[in-house]
Amino acid sequence: MADTATAPFAVWLVPAPSDRRWLSKVIQDYAVEYDTPVFEPHLTLYSGDLQPEDNLEEIVAESAATESPITLEIMGLDYAENYFRTGFITFAPSDRLARLSRTLRDRLSHPKEYTLDPHLSLMYKDIPIEQKRLAMLRFVVSVQTVTFDTIEVVMPSDRGWLDVAHWTEQFRYSLAQSAPVG
Repeated sequence: MADTATAPFAVWLVPAPSDRRWLSKVIQDYAVEYDTPVFEPHLTLYSGDLQPEDNLEEIVAESAATESPITLEIMGLDYAENYFRTGFITFAPSDRLARLSRTLRDRLSHPKEYTLDPHLSLMYKDIPIEQKRLAMLRFVVSVQTVTFDTIEVVMPSDRGWLDVAHWTEQFRYSLAQSAPVG
């Protein structure tokens, strides 16, 4: 990364393996049926622009080392006009989640205002709102919680966040461990 440039990034919470498997299958099933991009299941903790003076990997490693896996209660399914809100699982508010998001943001030299809205997207596509509603009606949530055990940092492609297929993982850390994952 150039020393004088900023770069967009997002910090995600990634589900633990058992939840990641079934969520990945749901995302893949929607991709086949609705011709949508396939992406890793995630909950966005923070999104902003990385400043040259910030050591994001150190910030994330320190944050991950102080947290254990986070289990969130599923509230339901929803959809909205926004491309990144085509269809998603909503979660109950969590003090731990809000604190982790705030901690990450507060450690940055020039944080951007970010409103945490705990959800996990299942599909991204510009389709009529009625199609989004019908797509979400077809999905039945058979669990009450999702456990997240990894923090991952992702950057968009040169074409931006809408180029979902070319998002790139920069690094990831397990919660309560200081070593990189994978």
